[in-house]
Amino acid sequence: MAKFKIYIAGSVGGGTPTKTRNLPSYLLNDKILLDGGDGFTYQLRKGGKNLSKIETIFISHEHPDHWAGIIGYLQAVGLNKRPQPLKIIGPEEVLNFLTASMKFMENSINLEFIPLKEDGLIYTNKGLTITALKVPHTDNSYGFLIKQEGERKFDGKKAAQLGVKGPMFGELKKNGFVETEQGVVKIDDVSTLEPGTAIFYTGDVGPEVFRDSKLLTNLKSQVDALNLLLVDGTYLKAKDRKNQSHLTLEEAVKLAEELEAINVVLTHISNRYNDNDVEEANVVLRAFADEKGLNMAAVAEDGMTVEI
Repeated sequence: MAKFKIYIAGSVGGGTPTKTRNLPSYLLNDKILLDGGDGFTYQLRKGGKNLSKIETIFISHEHPDHWAGIIGYLQAVGLNKRPQPLKIIGPEEVLNFLTASMKFMENSINLEFIPLKEDGLIYTNKGLTITALKVPHTDNSYGFLIKQEGERKFDGKKAAQLGVKGPMFGELKKNGFVETEQGVVKIDDVSTLEPGTAIFYTGDVGPEVFRDSKLLTNLKSQVDALNLLLVDGTYLKAKDRKNQSHLTLEEAVKLAEELEAINVVLTHISNRYNDNDVEEANVVLRAFADEKGLNMAAVAEDGMTVEI
């Protein structure tokens, strides 16, 4: 069973949508939105998503193509009398703009704005954690490391042999051990912890990332395996990048290899590329996946769902 389902609501870079690509926005497990580019509300409706299920929105940095759609979203869910609270976590200057915009809306929403100012754990809920990691793009740009802890599987037969039964399981889960007639039983004696699942969404990131040893070391130290790298792959052809702080296809692949990602999806694709360009890029990515033993490597498409 998939731990994460990521719905791609928008995958274009450069601030201008195309006929097939909207501005950056990614819905995680129907409840968490990573960035909110203009038009994402329509994209979610088009994909059959329930707008009111979103509990938290994360904004990676201050460029409007990653958050301008939030204003329309707040208007839409407010008019539909959304009852539950909504958290928005992002750069303080963006939150100030959204706060000012609320006075023009004919609705009230229970909003909590949380400024994003430094690296660290910013979200936790039932074994799901999200950590902000500063990335090179603007002075206040962040990627998000999303982890779901593994489930513990109990061996009922072994537990019974060691005298663990009934309420003892609750004590075992809480304390890590329990006393039975046979003696002290540790949780690892009667269960195994399955590996957790980890995703890293880079947000917008420049080639300076390869010189940022602190970021890469920090990221590697926090995961046993990176199940998905959702990465800025703006320039499918390296010649197209001038001085912009975004990655090329080759650099996105290099980052995936360095982080030992099991799956990689390139997003924030420049609007200059047509279907043929994307297919050429996918050929390269499939070859990379085959060579390195990845499960999957592909260019994101709007409406795609990635299950991990």
